[in-house]
Amino acid sequence: MFLFPPLQKAEITDWSSPKLPEVSDYFADGMEWWGVFLFTIYLPDLKRLTVIAASATD
Repeated sequence: MFLFPPLQKAEITDWSSPKLPEVSDYFADGMEWWGVFLFTIYLPDLKRLTVIAASATD
């Protein structure tokens, strides 16, 4: 099983930055402990965009 179809061109962008809390309050708490993450994966042939975001504290 594949998370994304095999042999598809993918554009992966890492948006992770210490400035993410300025974009959304969602990321503010995560900066206190282990940081925040924001990635996008775009498959142009399928016109599919996947967003992976994480923000939390211990």
